Amino acid sequence: MPLGPLQHFTIEPSDLERTKSFYVDVLGLEVGERPPLDFPGYWLYSGGIATVHLMGTRKPHEGIVVRGTEKKYDDTGRLDHIAFAATMSKLCARD
Repeated sequence: MPLGPLQHFTIEPSDLERTKSFYVDVLGLEVGERPPLDFPGYWLYSGGIATVHLMGTRKPHEGIVVRGTEKKYDDTGRLDHIAFAATMSKLCARD
């Protein structure tokens, strides 16, 4: 299955509104249409394509713990997923 271009990435920032402002005010993305999901968020568009999906926090996080240590850092958010466009090759397609 050959990969195409990056379609979008989704992040769950710790501060939804501040993150949206950064992508819109600093990087120039535009807030656009988003399906009626059961959690807050934004789909941000670049050139008419939804390229960044921001998810509002769905459940509280306790922070980030470094394995094998007692170090703990404030949770700044997390990458949820990255999506690439793809097409099925003839070898993978089912008849």
